[in-house]
Amino acid sequence: MTALRKGDAVEANKTLNELLAMVIFSNPGQIKHIQLRITELVVLISRVEISPAKSGSLSMEINSQNLKLVQEAKTIEELTDIIHSVVDRVSGAISSFKGIPHAAALRKAENFILENFTRKISLKEIAGIAGLSPPYFSTIFKEEMGENLSKYLNRLRVEKASRLLLETDMSLSEIAACCCFEDQSWFSKIFKSYTGISPGKYRNQGGGIVRDINDNNLSKTPTKKI
Repeated sequence: MTALRKGDAVEANKTLNELLAMVIFSNPGQIKHIQLRITELVVLISRVEISPAKSGSLSMEINSQNLKLVQEAKTIEELTDIIHSVVDRVSGAISSFKGIPHAAALRKAENFILENFTRKISLKEIAGIAGLSPPYFSTIFKEEMGENLSKYLNRLRVEKASRLLLETDMSLSEIAACCCFEDQSWFSKIFKSYTGISPGKYRNQGGGIVRDINDNNLSKTPTKKI
């Protein structure tokens, strides 16, 4: 995993070959058992962090595309091709992210946001953490993360709120305050813009998001200046 996290596809595939050899030679002819091990590897590799904004959606995409292929594979060669393609996909995405201008600054800003999004944080504060001017930070953040800062913060807050709705008996007003929405009305409006349903309905039906919370192309999401 170390090589993969560095975006080193060559070394990652070398390590993968060693692991596959152990799995295959330990289970000769047991295609079902090997499929299970490959399935576990696909899930594990797909969870390697690329960037907080992209890792979730990429993980789901990799799993949806490859887990079915693993189950349908008939030969060991097919299975090894699938897992190598996953490694290449993830390492390529990591290399791409590391190669962008100010990648370290964006990473620092992302980590700060993930630790503080449940309180009110400003563009100026986040840009300061990244060591960039607010206008420039805002521009590169949107270019590289695929959404502006306001939508990114709202998405994180909606994700947390959705968990609290299902896992706690907190009231809507308590959840709104906990997730840094200024009031219950604004919380409901933002939540519905991301999920397609109100917080109350979401809780009553035990989840069931209509739209993917990780969708970064929600052009009609209400926004307020942060």
